[in-house]
Amino acid sequence: MEQERKKIQIGTVVSDKMAKTRVITVQWKQRHPLYQRLVRKMSRFMAHDEKNESHRGDRVRIIECRPMSKGKRWRIIEILQRAEQVEVAPEEVGASLIEEFEAKGGAALAATPAKRAKAVAAASVTAAKVRGKAAAPASAAKEEAKPKRVRAKKAEAAETPVAPAAAAEAAPKAEKKPRAKKAAKEPEEKKA
Repeated sequence: MEQERKKIQIGTVVSDKMAKTRVITVQWKQRHPLYQRLVRKMSRFMAHDEKNESHRGDRVRIIECRPMSKGKRWRIIEILQRAEQVEVAPEEVGASLIEEFEAKGGAALAATPAKRAKAVAAASVTAAKVRGKAAAPASAAKEEAKPKRVRAKKAEAAETPVAPAAAAEAAPKAEKKPRAKKAAKEPEEKKA
């Protein structure tokens, strides 16, 4: 009896979120049937990694094996090249601005995210003024970006009071009723 040869592929780990399972992409080239140009193709395989050693970005060698689950029919033999694992420490964004704000006599920041965001915005405006830049609030910058006629219409609308009756008329009308379905036409009988 002849021993069957199992396929071996080399690919890159693109997902390591599952336990003992890795998703690996293998790139290969094929000649286009009409244009005769090489076209890059990509196959994705789910492979078994018993010790969870491989991580995203690693180059690995996989071998065909018995079905281990619905989509997992490969096993990682070895890790050829490890990907660089960059340790990213989260920066304290806006921490210096908050400290400046508190140093200038600002009250301690509230625990709610909305109030904290307002305090950080106020601190950034204060910090910009300290640096000598004229910082305008974000809403004023948006208003300046709009055309003059739009700003004029908004100013008019803000000045003229709206009567309750006019407000009722301006309110959106009731939703439209769904259209009735058209009856299917019956095929006409041929006259003999």
